[in-house]
Amino acid sequence: MNDLKNKIEEILSSGKCMGLMMLKNALNTTELEVLQNLNQKDTLILDNSVFDKVWEFLTGFKKLTLFLEKAGNIFEIDTKIGPGKEGMGYFNLFEKGCLNGHLVKESVTYIGLLKLPFMHLTSYQIVFLGKDGNSIFSLYLGRENHKHDEAEVERFMSFILENQK
Repeated sequence: MNDLKNKIEEILSSGKCMGLMMLKNALNTTELEVLQNLNQKDTLILDNSVFDKVWEFLTGFKKLTLFLEKAGNIFEIDTKIGPGKEGMGYFNLFEKGCLNGHLVKESVTYIGLLKLPFMHLTSYQIVFLGKDGNSIFSLYLGRENHKHDEAEVERFMSFILENQK
């Protein structure tokens, strides 16, 4: 086992409250490098070539939480994901009742899906990473009363399993 993998295991087994971004900061590395050293059965790293497949997968969830971090500020927005449509150089999101905006698909180099303990719960995260190996934005499976929908967790974990090489 390499040094980074050992350090990640040590932090996670200690029970410290550390999500992907916190691990990256604590270890002075990138989120991609953390992903590459997490438990492989609970982690999937894909490249941009499957962006459309992943986005279509996301449209099947009842609720996701969009996670945006900028300059240490963190915003969490509960939303649904619509299918999006290419146009004018963007992947445009404009479906009523869903996340809206304009995404430059080419800015996404990798997409990571992971299961990770966080704050005495389990989080299920989809992180869109730029060429620097760090998050552009993340989506988390939604919760009701701190609990995930078991069918959605099963769907998420099945996607990881089915797409591992």
